[in-house]
Amino acid sequence: SEDLREWIDRLEEIDEQLLKASATKANTLQAKRADVIEELIAETKGENRSIWIRQFADTVGAAVQTGSYPDGPKRLASFYDRLTGDADAKGDLAYVKYQIISVDYSTALQRSGVDYPTVQAAHQKSLEKFIDDFPTSSDTTDAMMQLGLTEEFAGKTQEAFAWYRRVTTDFPKSDQAAKAAGAARRLAIVGKTLPLNGKSLSGQDVSLAQLRGQVVVIHSWATWCDLCKQDIETLKKLQVKYARKKLVFVGVNFDESAETARETTTQLRLKWPQLHGAGLDSPLANELGILTLPTMFVINSAGEVVRQSVHISELDIELGKLLR
Repeated sequence: SEDLREWIDRLEEIDEQLLKASATKANTLQAKRADVIEELIAETKGENRSIWIRQFADTVGAAVQTGSYPDGPKRLASFYDRLTGDADAKGDLAYVKYQIISVDYSTALQRSGVDYPTVQAAHQKSLEKFIDDFPTSSDTTDAMMQLGLTEEFAGKTQEAFAWYRRVTTDFPKSDQAAKAAGAARRLAIVGKTLPLNGKSLSGQDVSLAQLRGQVVVIHSWATWCDLCKQDIETLKKLQVKYARKKLVFVGVNFDESAETARETTTQLRLKWPQLHGAGLDSPLANELGILTLPTMFVINSAGEVVRQSVHISELDIELGKLLR
């Protein structure tokens, strides 16, 4: 509205200055930008005020993570402390607190000589406390998914499964519910069959049921994922190594655009079939429980999943066992 034009003009002016500012100047400009947004918060009410409160948290959080606002963590913390005494801001407390947790984690990881296990443990405790403090917040589903992934990476499958299941039971109508349900299914899929079928990017029918009698490796990847493309080079070598064995690769590409997927498949000279799911929020990603890339499944000749998330460094050993 015209009533807000003065503040919007000031924000635009600061944004233009930030484009060419030095690191020291950027810190000062980000502080001024935060000042303007706080003035906007004071001038607005209801839903519009909530929008600006969240904009403040987003703006300061993003500035900290890009390194342009070193003073941002203190600014966010003092902002949150003031909000706790504001009866009209109760619905925004969880959102701001979640940004603080993300910023603190990012900042800790960037410190020189960082002790990763200690930082990770502290972050995990922060997420668990957040869930206890804000059990009904929509941001709580993100915290639970983060904890599930953390436990997965630590090899704690049962703990990860519990977090994913908690999302589906506590927040069955949330955006994360389908993703969490897929992740839980993936963790429990070992020893079971994986019902995967569809049309490849080249138009051919792909069905795991029709590949029974062969060992199958399913490789989930995307053009933007450098690790995925490194994996592909290893997969090509393994394809040559086991050329006389009953080994099949199936790719599942998660580029948003099918055309991008086709172009990259051609550039990489991939010879195995490629299914396509439009991004990590697609139904196919949820069906397979794919949260991060790359993710690989290994399926034995009986059609049973042997590994639901195998690292490329382990794949040759796993295939050696199955292709004797």
